[in-house]
Amino acid sequence: GPAIGLGHLARSASVTAALSRLGALAHLLVEAPGAYPDLEAEAGGAPITRASDRAGARSAYRRLSCGGPGRPVLVTDLLDLTPADADTARGMGFARIVHLTDSGADRYPADLFIDTDAVPRMHRPAASTILAGATFHAVRPTIVAARPAEPWRPDRARALRRVLITLGGADPGHCTEALVEGLTRAFPQAPKPTPRFTLVAGPAFGEARRAALADTSSPEFALAAVDADMARLTASHDLIVTLGGETSYEAMCLGRPVACVRWAHMGPYVDAMARSGLVADLGGEPAGALLALVHDPAALASLARAGYESVDGGGADRCAAAIHALAMAA
Repeated sequence: GPAIGLGHLARSASVTAALSRLGALAHLLVEAPGAYPDLEAEAGGAPITRASDRAGARSAYRRLSCGGPGRPVLVTDLLDLTPADADTARGMGFARIVHLTDSGADRYPADLFIDTDAVPRMHRPAASTILAGATFHAVRPTIVAARPAEPWRPDRARALRRVLITLGGADPGHCTEALVEGLTRAFPQAPKPTPRFTLVAGPAFGEARRAALADTSSPEFALAAVDADMARLTASHDLIVTLGGETSYEAMCLGRPVACVRWAHMGPYVDAMARSGLVADLGGEPAGALLALVHDPAALASLARAGYESVDGGGADRCAAAIHALAMAA
């Protein structure tokens, strides 16, 4: 939702679709305060149940645990789960529990943890198995379908670069607005030519924020359509600016260089990926750093190749295979 973004939804839908391709009876339960986004296509046609809060989700668990043959497996991608949550799920009949995020991993007793970060940070809990690394990162099927044969390379015939600023489905810290303001101030002193920037206002931005971004007076900025094809939009730009979350991995899969704005709890993830050469960390003065980076084609090409080789688009299928094997063993 608006407070944390939409990456958990995108990842869960991708894994649901991959499980369905394996022949599993997969059902996606969305715990979110709003109805966004449209997940039916991303979930591969699997049924979707929505709950507005955790209490509603627990009621849905109880119904779904009795909805098919055998004892089901529960796959969670939620924040701050506790041993009590696991006990409740097992009491409802779930044979195994799989967890797809590092939140709560030090205390939530799942049977299998899948840490999909490019630089894993999850500590292995007692009596649990952990699979880790970008090889398991699940990106949406529409992104995988658009993956090019090779990563981005600089075009010496076209000096003017296009930059996509897409700071997640929610951008809770309003980093998009802050970056636009910083860039506008920095343009007069920036190296020329000045790149063109496309702004993405995600599904959880709300109409007021979207309208304000559309009114940005500087000609260097354009607001993407609300229903823009993100795979095509990403592939049409030379550099993708993110917060270091799910959108970063989608850009890597599409072979585009990624630069990250640091925000709140996402800072350590950006730091780890930057040290590994997967993204550029824009640091404390992101506008100036970004305007310098667009004039460094060698650095951009290095980032593009590193990300492309790290995220190959097969992560959802690998997660699904591990989950399916656990279900069959149960």
